Amino acid sequence: MRNLLLIPIFIFLLGSCESEPSACDCAQMTVDAISETFKNTNISQEEGKKLYKQIEERLAPCTAKSEMDDIFKKEFETCLKSKMKK
Repeated sequence: MRNLLLIPIFIFLLGSCESEPSACDCAQMTVDAISETFKNTNISQEEGKKLYKQIEERLAPCTAKSEMDDIFKKEFETCLKSKMKK
């Protein structure tokens, strides 16, 4: 019976860990956003604004976490530098 109670708790904890991206996940998302921007150089100004807004929304959790957590921000910067060198 005790093991049956642990299964839902484990699943809940596993799911909650995945909800926030890690610093390196955010760095990869940033690199992907930069790449996406450079791939779409021949778009209208309106489409550019739309793309910028989509990217901004995608990166919002990363931006918020970076502004609140200095350790996360440093890890993000380290990962971003590493990914930009590739």
